Amino acid sequence: MQSFECPQCGASSALAGDRETPACSLCGANARFCGIILAVLEVAFGGSRLPLIQQEPRKDIVAIGVSDSSCYSDLMSQRLQYRNTFFHAEPLLDICDPASCAGYAPVDLIICSDVIEHTADPPHVVLANLHSMVRPGGSVVLSAPTWRMQSSIEWYPAAAKLRIVTGPSGYAVEWSNRRGARYVDDHPNFHGGPGETLERRLLSHGELMMAARHVFREAHELAFEPERGYEWPIGPWPDAVVGFSDLDSRIIILQR
Repeated sequence: MQSFECPQCGASSALAGDRETPACSLCGANARFCGIILAVLEVAFGGSRLPLIQQEPRKDIVAIGVSDSSCYSDLMSQRLQYRNTFFHAEPLLDICDPASCAGYAPVDLIICSDVIEHTADPPHVVLANLHSMVRPGGSVVLSAPTWRMQSSIEWYPAAAKLRIVTGPSGYAVEWSNRRGARYVDDHPNFHGGPGETLERRLLSHGELMMAARHVFREAHELAFEPERGYEWPIGPWPDAVVGFSDLDSRIIILQR
């Protein structure tokens, strides 16, 4: 089994082989978190190869997290002028609400990891809101479960009202569009539990990249670095709907 040096804490561990299983034996970072840290090292620390824990603080860099994991948010606050934000807790941030976004602008860096697949507004709207928050020259580190398919799939397109209900067979989503047509989804998908973790879309990796490049001056995928814990197989996902192509999900760096 291949070993790696954690880009957050510097510990040596064995690769988990997937995106979400904790791999670092010291800080518990998984492959996605390792990628997020590598992206932050690239945009905020000049691509330094030192682990984040060994970096000199850059308190001149104003950064926010969008519901970041506590696995790395505490260290981020020690190294940057960083504040983590939440949708249902203080400090509040709704990245679908331009007024809420304006309350944080301008910033140098936003970390938005595995959030955009849950937002009420589609990605191009959310990306425009993130762009409005970042000062010229600033960056967004973005990740999401993305698929190698031609187009994204919206489970609740043009939903004007949506609520999660419980019934005899479990959770369901009741929603209506702007014309007033009503629908029920008896088989919703939740990432980690019901509520705001509702999966609202399956994202095409290529389509998300196109939207990002339309909104931002530059958007590129972070290349895998297995020796630093950031790698997973790009291949079929066990719970994928029949006919879907491979899960991609590489970290994306956006620059204004």
